[in-house]
Amino acid sequence: MISFAANLAVIPTKEASNILVLAIIRWLFLPGIHRGLTLGILTLIILISVSAWIITLLNAHRKDSEVFDLYITSTIKQNESVTTKGFYQKTQALISVNIPLDDIFIQLQAVCDRPLYDMPSEQQKLSEKLLFHSELSEMEREERLQRQQMIWHSQLGRDLDDVQAVFSDAIVHYLSAEYPVAIILGTPGSGKSTILRWLALQMARAYLNEDYNLPENLRPKQIPILLRISDYAKQLSKQETERQSLRDFLVQQTSRLHSELPSKLLDELKAGHCLVLLDGLDEVTSESMQRRVNESISEFVSGYSATSSIVQSFNRFVFTSRITGYEAGSFAKYAHYTLWELDNDKIEEFLTKWCPAIERHQTMAVQGMKPLTPLQESQLQTIGLEQKDDLLNIFDESESINRLATNPLMLSMLALVQRSKGNLPQRRIALYQIITRTLLDSWNKESGRNYI
Repeated sequence: MISFAANLAVIPTKEASNILVLAIIRWLFLPGIHRGLTLGILTLIILISVSAWIITLLNAHRKDSEVFDLYITSTIKQNESVTTKGFYQKTQALISVNIPLDDIFIQLQAVCDRPLYDMPSEQQKLSEKLLFHSELSEMEREERLQRQQMIWHSQLGRDLDDVQAVFSDAIVHYLSAEYPVAIILGTPGSGKSTILRWLALQMARAYLNEDYNLPENLRPKQIPILLRISDYAKQLSKQETERQSLRDFLVQQTSRLHSELPSKLLDELKAGHCLVLLDGLDEVTSESMQRRVNESISEFVSGYSATSSIVQSFNRFVFTSRITGYEAGSFAKYAHYTLWELDNDKIEEFLTKWCPAIERHQTMAVQGMKPLTPLQESQLQTIGLEQKDDLLNIFDESESINRLATNPLMLSMLALVQRSKGNLPQRRIALYQIITRTLLDSWNKESGRNYI
């Protein structure tokens, strides 16, 4: 070997390389036990190395899958049901039961609004006056603001009957790489948070199950990230986290579930594989805090939006806010949708789902969550539909109660009161007491919820 190397050293470089290649080829193909043994050992080493590399990749993939499965399972668990807890009744506690969201969810109608900066200045001034009208209750303010929007649409030549409404799932469908953000506005109890929970639930199920039939308007499937803005605002109000970005807040929240989850979610965000859902833009205590939150959200959206309009994968963002307290600011360029009141058809559709669902799951709760028999299913469906018909008759007879029923939260409360007492209070004042107390309790508790 030394002799071969010495001879090779005095040969010109071009000839040396040719001689070396020829020597290797001869060595490989000439017979000899030592040569065969060496080749066998080299082959074995290569096979072991490749196998180890494949095993490492598979283990890493399995670990990633386990982390995401944990996150997705948690997301499903937190959003798959709604509870009737907290519904207040002066003389008798209303029923408390968890109902699968699928059993009672209906697609709500929304109107696509022009950006706020297009609103005529006079309309803007009138809206601001309503916001600070101290003699009006929260409910009355919301109703007048919505009425003001209706007037605005009319003045723009858009009669309410001609305004094109979209269903809530279409809001996601219309998002694109160039316009990836939508903001859903609505009155308290109009279903804003429920829409986000339903979106998170659908995406989570599609991620976990390849065969899951994800609604066409929601495709492609993405990893859901659902955060509550009031939780983020609380972090900003603390001295130790007052400069926390929304990205860092996401890391903090998700690390509670698994230490490796934040980095993996951030990787998916960079790849454009996520549906980001931010609930309650208005749930901030002060104007200065509102500005800080909005700036952080804008920075987050900018950092994780597609840099080109022709990319195949891009993150989508859906935010919610009440009409009162919402300031568009840097969000004015995004698509805005206002949830519409329930019309008679939607009221009936909701009650057709809600009333039988309450009967089924209340009965299951009583019998220790044992599955219902086919006979029970049939009987409870009949009872629920009878209650639905009773409620619709009441709404036909009372315009004031029918007006309350146009709000999804109030409609569900009316149905619970009817079921609990056998009939709705004859006096509106008693009904308002139940509704007002429930809304106050609900809003106070909502700020403490954690979706992750």
